Parts: sequence; structure tokens; C-alpha cells
Amino acid sequence: MALRGALDALPPGTAPVVCVARPRDMHAVGEAYARFGQVEDDEVARLLGAAPPAPPAPPDPDGA
Repeated sequence: MALRGALDALPPGTAPVVCVARPRDMHAVGEAYARFGQVEDDEVARLLGAAPPAPPAPPDPDGA
């Protein structure tokens, strides 16, 4: 989900983005969810800390 102008506002060089829907009458991302409550910073930090590490990036084919 993305607001209509959000994807157009991404700066050049941004990684590719997949967006499954861009509703015309949407004003906030929270409108797309039955429950979209606030999450405290400490909860976000806890969840990020519990996540498995990201796999290593593939080697750059140009050797940079």
C-alpha cells in the first residue's frame, strides 16, 4: 500500500519497491488495516534485536 504521491516522491537511486495497491481515495496508510495501533520505540528495538541477521549481500559484479 502506498499513498498516491509517496512512490513518486522517492529519491533517485532508491532500491526497487513493490507496491500492491495505490487506492485513489486513501489519505493514510492506517486506513488499509483493521488494527493499526501505535508501537512504542522500545518494542520496535526489541523486535529488531530479535530478528535474524540479514544475509550477506551478493558480491558486486563490477568488483566495486
